[in-house]
Amino acid sequence: MKRWLSLLLAVLVAATMLSACTDDDASDSQSSTGDAATVPALAKAWSTPVEPLDVDRDPLVGDGVVVLDSDGQISGIDQATGRLLWERRLRGVCNVAEEVHDGLLVVSRRKRRDACNELLAVEVSTGEVRWRRDVPDGVGSDLPEWRRYIAVGERAVSTRPDVCGGVRRFRLRDGKPLGEISPVERDAIDCDEFALAGHWIAQLESTDTGVGNHLTLFDADTGKVAFRRAADGIDLHQIHSVDPLVMELSVRGHRLLWSVDPETGELGAPTGAQWQADSRDRFPMGERNGTLVVGENRAAAYRPGTAGMSGYSLDGSTLWRDFPQRGAYAGDDGRGAVVVVDDLPAEIADGLPEHARLVVRHDWADVDRRVVLGTVGWGPRYLGVAGDLLLVGGDGEVSAYRLPAEAPETELDLPEGAIPLGSEPPLAWAENEVRPGEVADCPISDETLTSLGFHRLALPGPDDCTWLERQEPVNLTRELSVSTDVAEPSPFEEMTATEVAQRRMKDRRRALRSDRLDTGRSTRVIELDGVGDEAYLTQTSGVGGRHGVVDLAVRVRNVVVSVTMSGAVRFGEPSGLVAPHAFEAGAWAALEETLAGAGLSVEKPAPRVRRTPALRKGTDLCAAVEAQVAVLVPESRPQRQAPDPERVVGCTWAPQPGDHDGVQVGIQATPDSTLTGVAGERLARDGLAGMLRVERRYADYGERGPARVEGLGDEAWVSSGDGWLYRSQEASITWKRATVLVRRGNVTVAVLLQLKNVDEAGMRDRAIAIARAVLATQPRS
Repeated sequence: MKRWLSLLLAVLVAATMLSACTDDDASDSQSSTGDAATVPALAKAWSTPVEPLDVDRDPLVGDGVVVLDSDGQISGIDQATGRLLWERRLRGVCNVAEEVHDGLLVVSRRKRRDACNELLAVEVSTGEVRWRRDVPDGVGSDLPEWRRYIAVGERAVSTRPDVCGGVRRFRLRDGKPLGEISPVERDAIDCDEFALAGHWIAQLESTDTGVGNHLTLFDADTGKVAFRRAADGIDLHQIHSVDPLVMELSVRGHRLLWSVDPETGELGAPTGAQWQADSRDRFPMGERNGTLVVGENRAAAYRPGTAGMSGYSLDGSTLWRDFPQRGAYAGDDGRGAVVVVDDLPAEIADGLPEHARLVVRHDWADVDRRVVLGTVGWGPRYLGVAGDLLLVGGDGEVSAYRLPAEAPETELDLPEGAIPLGSEPPLAWAENEVRPGEVADCPISDETLTSLGFHRLALPGPDDCTWLERQEPVNLTRELSVSTDVAEPSPFEEMTATEVAQRRMKDRRRALRSDRLDTGRSTRVIELDGVGDEAYLTQTSGVGGRHGVVDLAVRVRNVVVSVTMSGAVRFGEPSGLVAPHAFEAGAWAALEETLAGAGLSVEKPAPRVRRTPALRKGTDLCAAVEAQVAVLVPESRPQRQAPDPERVVGCTWAPQPGDHDGVQVGIQATPDSTLTGVAGERLARDGLAGMLRVERRYADYGERGPARVEGLGDEAWVSSGDGWLYRSQEASITWKRATVLVRRGNVTVAVLLQLKNVDEAGMRDRAIAIARAVLATQPRS
C-alpha cells in the first residue's frame, strides 16, 4: 500500500511538472492575485536537507520521528522541528512494516543476491539497528506487490515468504525466534495460504483437490490458536482489518470482504462488491474513523487522477467508490483523507497563485463532504502525510506544511468528477447514438444467472459484470462475463461514435479468433446475419461435458456488447460436468438484458434446427463401469452427475479429499446450435479437435500422446503420462494419468484416470476399456 501511494503521488507530479517554484515565488504570486486571498497558502513548518530524494514508501511516524525510506537510505526527522536526527544506509530493502511499534521500524532486506532473507528492527529515535535475524525461507518479495509480508503486533513480528513455506515469528523487543507456524502436510502440498496483519496470522490448509481445507487464526503475540474451522471451497487472500476482523476470502469463487468472528471463525456480513479480477489484488488500507478503506485499482499507481479507493461501513454496506476522482491521495491526517488537487477548471486555477495546488480534506464516511485546507507550491514530489504535516520534497530537501485542524473559509465551489487534461474539440453526436450516461449498469437478472447454473445470488453482485464460481461442483469453474462499450465521437480522428464502435468491433472479432489452448476453444467465428448492425459468435462444445464456451459480440449503433459464458473442469481433475449447449440461451438472455439497459433491442436468430439424438433414457454410467472401476479405486463410492440427463451424464470416483487418485467418465450428446444452426455432430467434431490441441500441448511437458485408438467410435484418442505434485523438499506425490476421448456422431465420451502404482500401459488399456463400456450404453443412430 505504501509503495502504491508514493508511486501515485510521484507520477501525479512527474506527469504534469514543467518547472518548480519556491515559497517566495508562491507568496509573490499570491499577493498579486486578488482572488487567491480566499485560499490561503499552507504554513511551512520546517525544511531539512535530505538526499537522495527517491522515496519508495510513504512516511511513517513513531515517537515523534518521521521516517523516510529513499531507495534504502532511511532517515529519521524530528516531527516537531524538522531536525535531521539520523541517516542509515540499508541496501536491498524489500518490505517495510505498516507502522512503527514500540519505537521500532521493522524491515526486510536482500542480504544475499536472490532473496529477501534478513529481518531488521531499527530504533526510530536513533537509527540504530537493535537486532537482525536471518530468515532462511525469505520475507516476501522485492517485486512491487501489495500483499503484507511483515506484520507487527504488541509483542511479536510475523513474516512470510512469497510462495511456499511457513510463517516465522520473532519477539519484537529483541528478535528472539518464536514458534514457527508450518504448513499442514497431513494431506496437502507444502503451499498453505497465509495472511498477516497486526497480531493476527491466518492460515488456510491447501489440499490437492481444493476441498477439505481448514482455516485457522493464530494470535502472533501468544502463538495460540484463536479458532480453527472447516473451510471447504474457500481461498484466503488478505486481512483488511484487525479490529474488527475483516478478511478477503473467496467462498467457492465468490471473492468478497467478510467480517469474521475472531473466536469462532464464523463469517458475518460480506462487504462490498464481488471481486473477480484475480490478477489485480486489492490492497488493504485499514479502518479510518469507522470506515474500512480498500485500494481496488492497481493502475492508479501509474496514472494520475485515476480513482483507486473504496470505502465500506463496518456493517458491510458500500459508502463510496472510485476515490479520488480529482487529484492524488496524500494520506490521512487523523481527521480525513488529504488530497492534493491539480486538475482544476480554468475558472478556479486562474484565481490561484501560479503553480499552486489545492489541498483538500475529505470525510472518510462520505468523501463528498470536503473542505479546502489551503494551497501548496508545485514541488517536485509530494511525499505524503505525517501526522498533521504534508511533506513535499525537492531541491535536496524535505519541507513540511501544517494541515490546519479547522479549515479556513473559502469561496471555492469545486466541481465533481475529474477534469480532462488539455483542451479538446467539442463532441459531435449523430442522431440516435447512445450516450454513456444512458446505459444501465449490468442489468443481468437472477433468472438468467440461475439458467446458467449460478448459485448464491443473494450475495452482493460483482463489481465488473463478471460472475465467477468454483467448486460447484468440485473442480468446476463457471464464469459469465458481460462488457458494454459505449463509443464516443473522436473529434481528432473525425470519426462518429458509430464509426469508433465499428473499429472496436473489428478488434473484438480478431480477439474471437484467438485460440485458447487451455480450454480447447473453437477458433471458427460465425457471423450472425440480421442481429443488430453486426454480430459474431464462437461456440465450443467440449468432449464428454468437460468444458464449453459461448462467445457473443453484437454491435447496435455505437454500442458493443460482448458476452462470454464458459464452464470448464480443471485440467486433469476428476470432477463435475457442464452442459455447454445450455450456455447459448443464457448468453443470449444476458445480451438482450444488457442492450435493453441501453434502450436497444435485437432480434434473435431462428436457424433451422434438427432433432439430434439424445442420450438413452436412464443412462447410468456409474452402474455401467462400476465393476471395472472398483478394481482401480476399491474404497471409493461413485458420485453420479447429470446436469442435463437427456444430454450430459457422468460419474466420478475420488477416494477422499486430498488424494489425487480418481476416475471420471462423462458422455454428452451435442444438439444443433439454436443460434447458428451448426449441426451437433460438427460441434462435437470441433470440440474434440480443440481437446486434442490441449492434449498435444501437454505432450510438450512429458505426456505421451494423443495416439489414435482404432475401432472405437468414429474417432478415438488416448494420451498418458506422469503426474507430479510438490509436497516438500524431501517428498512429492506422483501418479499415472490416462485420458481417452471418443466421438461417434454427435456423441462424445471422456474418460480420465489418475492412479498411483499402476504402470502406464496398463492405465491406457484400462481407460480404453472403460470408454468402450461407456459408449456401449448408447444405441447406434
